[in-house]
Amino acid sequence: AGPFPAFYKAIMPKLPKELASFFTALFTPLVFGFLVGPSGLNTTRDGRPFQGVTVQKCRFLAETGCKGLCVNMCKIPTQRFFQDEMGFPMEMRPNFDTCQCTLSYGITPMPLEEDVDVPQACLVGCQNLLQMGEASTDTCGSAGAGDSKLSPAIVTGSKVDSVTTSQSVATMERISGDAENDFPDFIDKTLALEIQEGDCVDMLKSMRRVPVTVPFSDKPVLTTVAGMSTEEAKSLGKHDSTPLVLLHGFDSSLLEFRRLMPALKAYPNLNPNAIDLLGWGFAKAEGEADSIGPKEKREHLYHYWKQYVKEPMILCGASLGGAVGIDFALNHPEAVKGLVLIDAQAYIDGVQTPPEFFMDIGLNVLKSEPLRQIANVQSYYDKEKYATKDAMRIGKLHTVLEDWKDYNKKWMQGGGYILSSKIKDIQQKTLILWGDSDKILGTDVATQFEQDIPSSELVWVPECGHVPHLEQADFTAKKLNEFAMSL
Repeated sequence: AGPFPAFYKAIMPKLPKELASFFTALFTPLVFGFLVGPSGLNTTRDGRPFQGVTVQKCRFLAETGCKGLCVNMCKIPTQRFFQDEMGFPMEMRPNFDTCQCTLSYGITPMPLEEDVDVPQACLVGCQNLLQMGEASTDTCGSAGAGDSKLSPAIVTGSKVDSVTTSQSVATMERISGDAENDFPDFIDKTLALEIQEGDCVDMLKSMRRVPVTVPFSDKPVLTTVAGMSTEEAKSLGKHDSTPLVLLHGFDSSLLEFRRLMPALKAYPNLNPNAIDLLGWGFAKAEGEADSIGPKEKREHLYHYWKQYVKEPMILCGASLGGAVGIDFALNHPEAVKGLVLIDAQAYIDGVQTPPEFFMDIGLNVLKSEPLRQIANVQSYYDKEKYATKDAMRIGKLHTVLEDWKDYNKKWMQGGGYILSSKIKDIQQKTLILWGDSDKILGTDVATQFEQDIPSSELVWVPECGHVPHLEQADFTAKKLNEFAMSL
């Protein structure tokens, strides 16, 4: 986790408790905000002013209502981290009614079984409970004293498995026989063999890495793609097809488009390519880069376009991929024939860069199955059909790559996208596709895009959450084709 914990442990515990608590509390809002939301100095449980921190409304607890996630993935590990790694005690006291959380430095936390503020039953509205469809009083469980293991119901609960096996998408099928030999070498074959969705298996088998020469590295970026280059398409007789490049969201992969790519086959006038953005998915940056921020992602995409697309394209970005698309269209208008934003995120500017040890904590949480499943549940309108454990496994498949954590640290160090004031400068004709039940970004953002982009059209995707390309793939493909025909 870097040198900071050892430095802190060597100094803070030797200071008077009040001074060490104050300095730690002063520092906390600067580094925790990107994980949990706004926070500020407050009084500790034992009455010491300015030596504690109150998180105004923990975004994870507020969105999920899940006691198990709060206690097992945040409260217990963080308290233990401060005690064991930092050498200084800290108590976290979440308020499950208001979603506030109070951090009191210099206080040794009480054993969990003695904490009367932690309810024994699941909370009303718990997304994990709703997803598993079981009104159990111990679904999320409470870890025993000093036990930081995850509740088995969250990670491997039989109800989650039953959703996957008995209520799965119609295209799902088991892999058998010698199928592992069909997967590319950069895919973890053991994990890939667990995937049940047929469209995902097909895309995994079709994925390949192509070298993209970039100016910020002495070695090419091995870029994961699905689809044909322009030259390959023309060699098969698709001389008039329009290149359509699909960009996935934050810490995701081109597998986001596993249902959209087959749906687009109905429209031969389009030549779709799904690619992994630099630093995410299965792409591998062979050389060293000090950061993998917006500039590097833009240059990587530009040189991919220059080497493999070679003519004006329709650029389609989903979620944070929309920010990537906007940034690219503004900087390389000659390469973008039309822009498509699918439930895009571009109005939240910047990414905080916390110390490395806090990055490690955040990324460990980001990688965890409980958090991935919560994000999975939040993404869909029809949760019962689509928010399966199989979908969670697919979304997590790239996180086992050895460079995953390093690339995400370099992304945070790159500062993130700052685009909110530039959206009005988009000149390309733009299609805004938006799920009418998006619970992650809401729906007001869609109308804001429509108002800010001069030549834009907003199309609502019915009965759909944050991921129309996954939940309403046929509808999305149809609208993409109509948009292409209008250019």
